[in-house]
Amino acid sequence: MNSHNPRIVLSNTYGHPNVGDEAILTSMISVISESIRNVQITVLSRRPRVTEKNHPYVQVIHSGVIKGVLKTLRAIKDADLLIIGGGGIIQDSTSLGNLLFHLSRPLIAWLCRTPFVCYSLGVGPLRTKVARFLVSLILRKAIHITVRDQSSGDLLSQIGIPPRRVRCTADPAFLLKYPKDPLENIMYRKIYRLKQQGKPVVGISLRPFTSTYNLLGHGSYEKNYGKLPDIMVDVSKFLIDEIDANFVFFSMHPEQDDVLGELFLKNIDDPDRSVFVPGSLSPAEMLSAIGLSDLFIGMRLHALIFASMSLVPLIALSYQPKVEGVMKLLGQEDYIVQPPKWNVENLVTMVRKAWDKRISIKSEIGLRIPSLQDNAWEDVESIVSILKNSHRLKK
Repeated sequence: MNSHNPRIVLSNTYGHPNVGDEAILTSMISVISESIRNVQITVLSRRPRVTEKNHPYVQVIHSGVIKGVLKTLRAIKDADLLIIGGGGIIQDSTSLGNLLFHLSRPLIAWLCRTPFVCYSLGVGPLRTKVARFLVSLILRKAIHITVRDQSSGDLLSQIGIPPRRVRCTADPAFLLKYPKDPLENIMYRKIYRLKQQGKPVVGISLRPFTSTYNLLGHGSYEKNYGKLPDIMVDVSKFLIDEIDANFVFFSMHPEQDDVLGELFLKNIDDPDRSVFVPGSLSPAEMLSAIGLSDLFIGMRLHALIFASMSLVPLIALSYQPKVEGVMKLLGQEDYIVQPPKWNVENLVTMVRKAWDKRISIKSEIGLRIPSLQDNAWEDVESIVSILKNSHRLKK
């Protein structure tokens, strides 16, 4: 390895108040720091103050579209390795511009002769021909590619990246550690008290959604959220009648999900039966809180991952391929509900099925989690091996 301390740059959508992205970053920093001696980690962040507060022992660079460009260029040029991912950043569902922004980092690395790897990526959807062409062109330059689900690997194969160059591993969040004392968190204590009533606790995670994959930050309730919040209220009333359930709404993104949680609980209109968990919790706090659920109905990918890590039976509202991908890795294909079937009748049927089979579901998930965690660790070991040879790769 180089005589100087090894330098790694991490590139993703870091800095946004998204518990899922923060879970990826937290896990990556932890396992890389444990595995590579004296490593210097630089994080490219859209909101550097947020990242600095959460991770005081790493270097943070503001990496906006304009602000911080020169510092980003310098950091990538001087690095021994650039890590793209993890997370679902190779997609054009948000916008083509967003994809171009993320592809610019590996392009810079290639031009600067800095080796880069694609680490536990989520890939897709890629709706446009130009998106497919650019992803194939640039990611071919990676010295190592891993994806977090098979559908991502299949898509890379479809756009021309040889399957032998892509390995399916697992999302880095599967390596996230539980807090030492979860009862220190007030939201955990609230859910714990709810659970002590002896009634089933149903966890729910919703997010803004449109059928065209365009995530709109503003607009009317109907335009942003559709009918799903109202449908979930009707499903919850069924669960009250059927199993006397209590409810916890988990927001994974305060700027997007909090309003959904507030609307949901307002319509449930029973404070003794419900808890709202805002999206301001740390990943470890959210992991332990979601783990108190007896059944989980969710859209957010990392909410589903967190539930699976505590062996909670899952029903996935699959708004993007990544959700279906992780459910397949967990062996839970039978509990995926696609948008055309998001209605009260279908969801009630699925909820009843999952509740009746909850014991076997817990067992099935329990058989999958260790191998997913092993795969995630293998990803880290690959990074260590690559970094040891990075000085040769830069010549």
